[in-house]
Amino acid sequence: MSEELLDNTVVPMEDFFAEAEEEYNLFDEQAWRRGEGYSCPSFPMFDKYMEGLTEGLYMFAGESNTGKALELTTPLLLTNGTWTTIGECRIGQKVFGDDGHPTTIIAKSKIFTDHKCYKITFDDRSTLIADADHVWKVFKKIQGKQVEELIITTKDMLPDWNKYNKYSYRVPIQQTFEGKDNNINIHPYVLGLWLASGTPTQNKIWCKESDYDFMSDEIYACGYNIKDYVEFSDSNVHFSINNSNFISILKSLNLINNKHIPKRYLFSSINSRRNLLQGIMDGIGYVDTKGTIEITFGANNKVAENFGTLLSSLSIKYTKINRTVTVDDKEYDAIRFYFSVSKSNTCFRNPNKTARLRDILSEKSFKYKTIINIEEVESRPMQCIQVNNLSHCYCVGKELTVTHNTALALTLMMDYCLNTKNKLYGIYFSLDDTKEEVIPRVIASKEIIPISVASKPARYQKIVDEGGEEGYRYEQMLEKRNHGLQYLKDQKSHFRIVDGTKIENGEQMLDFCKKAQAYVKAIDPDNNIIICIDSLMDIRWATKNFQTDKQLNDYVAKEVKRWAAEELKVPIFGTLHLRKIEQNRRPNIGDVKESGRYAYEASTLFVVHNDMSRNKQNSAIFSVSSDNEKVPVIEIDWAKNKKSSYKGRTFCNFHTNYSRVTECSEEASQRFIDLIFS
Repeated sequence: MSEELLDNTVVPMEDFFAEAEEEYNLFDEQAWRRGEGYSCPSFPMFDKYMEGLTEGLYMFAGESNTGKALELTTPLLLTNGTWTTIGECRIGQKVFGDDGHPTTIIAKSKIFTDHKCYKITFDDRSTLIADADHVWKVFKKIQGKQVEELIITTKDMLPDWNKYNKYSYRVPIQQTFEGKDNNINIHPYVLGLWLASGTPTQNKIWCKESDYDFMSDEIYACGYNIKDYVEFSDSNVHFSINNSNFISILKSLNLINNKHIPKRYLFSSINSRRNLLQGIMDGIGYVDTKGTIEITFGANNKVAENFGTLLSSLSIKYTKINRTVTVDDKEYDAIRFYFSVSKSNTCFRNPNKTARLRDILSEKSFKYKTIINIEEVESRPMQCIQVNNLSHCYCVGKELTVTHNTALALTLMMDYCLNTKNKLYGIYFSLDDTKEEVIPRVIASKEIIPISVASKPARYQKIVDEGGEEGYRYEQMLEKRNHGLQYLKDQKSHFRIVDGTKIENGEQMLDFCKKAQAYVKAIDPDNNIIICIDSLMDIRWATKNFQTDKQLNDYVAKEVKRWAAEELKVPIFGTLHLRKIEQNRRPNIGDVKESGRYAYEASTLFVVHNDMSRNKQNSAIFSVSSDNEKVPVIEIDWAKNKKSSYKGRTFCNFHTNYSRVTECSEEASQRFIDLIFS
């Protein structure tokens, strides 16, 4: 022993050596206490190679199919009535969801500069620029019949968007926006009349002589009088609103010589917006004998700027065209809107105009926008935003168009915690999706029913009520749905789903886990918890600030590893996203996005790949269902494994309609390995 070491020793040397022996004894004690590790009986091959699950950080890194990248300049309407863009919007701002309700922007991606981009054209002549992996909620038509709604990417629509010269895909029209009346000092109908056909500097309004009696009655019904002096000329009538503060209110709204739709009216209640539209349309709107409605504004008329937004806010699909019109032998630039509504949803109060409307509209006229062209365009900067409503869909563009690797980790975690021998309580943190989205997947997976039946029972109950063979089939599915829901209730002491509405940051997440662990151990000291976080990259921190995404993700990797190994000493599953892979190759550990620290801190890192998602019908790795349909196979590459000696691949069938994951047989797994490495 050197004199230097002896001089700097702060404890007697015999104690210094004894510490090493104590550490070995502590290791041995913990190893025996750990027992055989936790098992998952539904995945025997995974269980065999894992050799007993213990505390540690287990990461599942997969290719993301949930992007919604749009061009930075794509218009985005905020609920305060101002327009922004995808590139300029900020986290925390509120936009309109596809359900018509405000929804908050909760995340923005980095800007992508190398994505394949496509121009999507709809039947109302509106367009959007989206990347190849932009996710759409669509309804697909096959042989003229509409089928179930799909969640699909732009690139997946390319092969058949115009199959047999028939358009295959439709996106839903957004639902009517909710709004509130705030300082509506002029009746919306009367304001609409004035915006359409009023004198810009006065309280005068004109109409056709044949419409005067009707219009004057409507104005009276709105609480206004008309001055005694009425001017008739050239089959037109000019009259004035006899209200002492009418002009002063117009001035307060900055409407004198500046006609436009004020924000407070554009985002007022549904009834007020409908009255406003009826006033404008009674003023200068037209409907032909076939029920097609049109209205024309001068090119510089500011009312036209937000007229389309007014229509969209009431779920009215329209087409906007710039054209030249001739008035008194002079040509003028103009903007014309075309749209259709039924008599039951009339945009007029004028009975003569309403009489020309159709009794019933076809669904394509008011429920959907059909995609009529998809063409590749030059790559440009793109960005994704995420909102916190149930569907994750929001409205973009001036026409307010609706735009939208976890199953394996969730299924495995549930298998561990529902195996009563393990005495584990499972906590699934869903930071990507709400629990209203996760619960239907769990039910669908267990009961082998479509996710849509689990999430929207009323839709299928209607089919049941109509009777017939299809009704009987869905009746059985709804019974299974009820059974699956009751099963989850019965398993409340084994499993819980927690989403971002309850947990907002990593500090709260750790506190929740500590309390859950203390609670289950108070019942039985042998009890413990198992955690799944979807996804690690979505964790935010209340007490930390980071300059870059890499700094954030480095911290997440180290901190969650500390939870698993020191703070909680439990198994933690976490999902990760892989970088976009343009080459035709399988992903590897180097493709983990944002930070190599994830791979460094992981006890085990699984690289997950679905070959059918990449290569579609050209995929060589798939199973075949009893209906002779191709079933995607999840390849699990045990890319890093510090928990056992296994390095290789395992495989699971993934039934996407049910979000159901089942392990492939050893024979099938060997066949897939031979195909991959042949």
